[in-house]
Amino acid sequence: MSRADAGSIGAVLPLRVRWRRDAEIIPCCRILFASLAVFAEPGLFDEIHVVPPARDRPEVERLCREWPSLPLVVLDEEDYLPTKSVGFFTVVQSSLGISAAEIGSRIAPYLKI
Repeated sequence: MSRADAGSIGAVLPLRVRWRRDAEIIPCCRILFASLAVFAEPGLFDEIHVVPPARDRPEVERLCREWPSLPLVVLDEEDYLPTKSVGFFTVVQSSLGISAAEIGSRIAPYLKI
């Protein structure tokens, strides 16, 4: 199959700016975006969803504006992956219709709290 037959693809980049190694995350993203801008064929990506927590969104939007040639779309993590709190942890709501409580009861035996 040729590149023209394959069409474009999408990508998801979960991104948390405020983490243990704050200083390393933004420069690493710049390296990734620079590599994509230089080496990815034009039209390879339909959209690249960059998904930060809401508190990191302004900084991530500033970063993404540095790369207008890339199809970067910033979306809040809370909107992209709805979650529910169960006990001491948060789980992603299942698209299979399993409730958060049921997921919690299934994984609880594996947690050593």
